[in-house]
Amino acid sequence: DAARPSLNSVSSATLMMSQIMKRTRARSLLGEQVWNFLEHPDSSRSAALFSTCMPMYIIATVLIGLFEAAAPQLADRVVWVIFAVAIEAQFCIELVLRFAVCPSRRMFLFHPYNLIDLASAMPLALRAAIGFTTPETEWDDWNRVLLGFVPVLRLLKTLRRFQ
Repeated sequence: DAARPSLNSVSSATLMMSQIMKRTRARSLLGEQVWNFLEHPDSSRSAALFSTCMPMYIIATVLIGLFEAAAPQLADRVVWVIFAVAIEAQFCIELVLRFAVCPSRRMFLFHPYNLIDLASAMPLALRAAIGFTTPETEWDDWNRVLLGFVPVLRLLKTLRRFQ
């Protein structure tokens, strides 16, 4: 019984973690404006446009990935790789930008939408690890991972827009 933490110590530890997680850091005016643009569609007309267009863009990237899987003969494999790398680089840039201007980096690291964004940018690292090459066969192991999971990860990014 002595080894079990008391309810009081658990609640004080929870309160302390809550206070640590809520700490915000000083940001420049530009940093705050970028954060508001990315996170608050009502902050400006351009933020509203971004928030409206981004889900359509994400759906288009999903469709590109599905076309690559279903009909790879529509374009040369190098074209598919270029599309994928460009899309994933854009997702990676958005993630880095969000991290750079977020008010609390601790909260950023634990926010589910940011974890989804991180997962959707990870295929870029996988493509870099295999040398940005096109698959030797249509269904080699890396190709299965990329063609099977990437569209799902991209689709999960739309959850941020349906808060």
